[in-house]
Amino acid sequence: MANNTTSTKNILYSLYDSDSTLKYGAPRLIPNNKSGINVTADFPWTTLPARARTNVPCIELREYRITSSTLIQSFIQQARSAVDAIGGAGENFVGSIKNGIKMLDFNVSDDEMNKWLDALPNVKDVAFLDPYKHLYPVTSTGWYYIFPFLTGQNQKSSSSWGKKGKDDISQAITQTKTKGVSQGVVGNVINMAEIAGQTSKIFNILEPGSYTETIKHYTPPEGESYKVQFTLSNTGEFMDVQRNWELCFVLTYQNRPNRRSVSLLDPPVIYNTTIPGVNQLLYSYISDLQIDNLGTSRYINLPIGRKLIPEAYNISFTINSLLTPTQNLLLYAHTGSKIEVDVS
Repeated sequence: MANNTTSTKNILYSLYDSDSTLKYGAPRLIPNNKSGINVTADFPWTTLPARARTNVPCIELREYRITSSTLIQSFIQQARSAVDAIGGAGENFVGSIKNGIKMLDFNVSDDEMNKWLDALPNVKDVAFLDPYKHLYPVTSTGWYYIFPFLTGQNQKSSSSWGKKGKDDISQAITQTKTKGVSQGVVGNVINMAEIAGQTSKIFNILEPGSYTETIKHYTPPEGESYKVQFTLSNTGEFMDVQRNWELCFVLTYQNRPNRRSVSLLDPPVIYNTTIPGVNQLLYSYISDLQIDNLGTSRYINLPIGRKLIPEAYNISFTINSLLTPTQNLLLYAHTGSKIEVDVS
């Protein structure tokens, strides 16, 4: 049973400090309402009554905590790439990943490897989302938010093609091992292709101009981002004043790292984001969270203590995708189903 270090005077959250893994770290925030925080319907961001907010655009955030080292996950991802390069993982995914790790000569015991792989997350069984399985090991924090989404942003797409790809390939060849093809052979092929491009200029030296088309390489863009901004009024019901303050505290607390020891720092939470009718971001994070006081501020004695309360809060943040935007993710975003991430 949770050991709540705060009293029931808190409306939105309790503090949980019974997790032995935290040791000297800050306790976790546990939501008091399991159905989530619906700012769009229940908080004073507009004077419209609740019945008039039914079709207001909103953004939904399901919150998750990282459960494994992202450095280890990066290595496992490289092992997956190695497996994929020689024919794919097949049915035995975990076994194939173990083989990939061995291919890369990473010295790790079977017990340690099983611990990492057993904690891998999964997504709903949709074939074209398979490449996104097991990217970030997460577990739900229990927090679920619905915020008003008042911007006009919908979709955008950008592409970049240039010469950078050749350098990336050359670097990859010197840093990785490939089975069946030696590094020297592949490297020579790339060097010959580059020489051929220069040779054409020599053969046509007497002509007015010489230029051979070079193959450009595609560079994937960064993930999408969406801006969220709304104002919460503190001039209405007294309970709204405390709820507004607690919401500001929860958002700030959850999006800061947790120092668990001299050498351990847990990263902030990440989110599965849904903007109904617009997009879904399988893995995302909040950046640039800013809460500003508007109007006159004064101290008010609340059940949770004395707090400095303004006439209103202006809350703004940007939600950023951790994944490259692809056809796979866009298609799934508009199939009518919500992506749910869980731990298998």
